Amino acid sequence: MTRNELEIFARMFFGKVDAQNAEDLRPYIASDIRLQMANLDPTRGADEMIVAFKATEERFRSIHHDILGVWTGDGEHGPVVSVEAIARYKIFDGRKVSLPVTSTLRLTQDGKVSDYRIFMDPGPAFA
Repeated sequence: MTRNELEIFARMFFGKVDAQNAEDLRPYIASDIRLQMANLDPTRGADEMIVAFKATEERFRSIHHDILGVWTGDGEHGPVVSVEAIARYKIFDGRKVSLPVTSTLRLTQDGKVSDYRIFMDPGPAFA
């Protein structure tokens, strides 16, 4: 994938995350995906990631990533995309929380996310 294609992919992927329909992510993730959020234990496998994202859907009325920058490179097994954003959460109790986040997506050669790392302090959104 070209740099431009990777940036388009990243923006589309986070649009899917923001749409809060976890099943819509399935075509874009590898069956053996590894998800690491902050200092939580990693989630392994597409089914487990979908379960984790469904739990997020139940916690937040909405999520929106304001993407500030996208960087690309080559990893050992395929392309790597790093996305810097402000994640804006609307919580069912009426609160709004905005948090800085950087996410790294490691892709397979066929363009599926095999490793998804979310670097943020999610504490304020869960307080």
